[in-house]
Amino acid sequence: TFWKGQLQGFVDPTPLPAAQTGHIKTRQPYRRQSVQLSVELTNQLSTLARNHRLTMNTLVQGAWALLLHHYSDHARVTYGSVVSGRPAALRGVERMVGLFINTLPVQVLIDLEQSLIPWLQERQQQLLALREYEATPLTEIQRWSDMPQGNALFESIVAFENLTGESV
Repeated sequence: TFWKGQLQGFVDPTPLPAAQTGHIKTRQPYRRQSVQLSVELTNQLSTLARNHRLTMNTLVQGAWALLLHHYSDHARVTYGSVVSGRPAALRGVERMVGLFINTLPVQVLIDLEQSLIPWLQERQQQLLALREYEATPLTEIQRWSDMPQGNALFESIVAFENLTGESV
């Protein structure tokens, strides 16, 4: 029920900008892109997040959603969010070895009339709600969506690495 609600109205994955403009000439159209922010900008963003009780992960995912909207002009964008998938409620989880990583679809409605901070706060609540269901296999989520089997739910992912100990 949760995932069906999250994917309601899902028609197709949000394409990346290069895929729409035809700049891709290789068989492997996408590549990894990493950006390192300056200490000054990171401190400014941390202050903004702290002042509004947001996480840096929320700021990054919000920025990605807005960027996808800007280039795709879709009012509803979808991307994948990498999660640890290591539920704190799982008995003995701190002693378990191995990966619990999962990638979950995140669908965001872009309302350009809404102020940024309340919109980001909604994104944070959405991301917190996803955590309850982060152990759900992506294949199951795909099956519960209206997308035909074998089609991708998203074309881009956000992987936020928390190296400072901040929790979402």
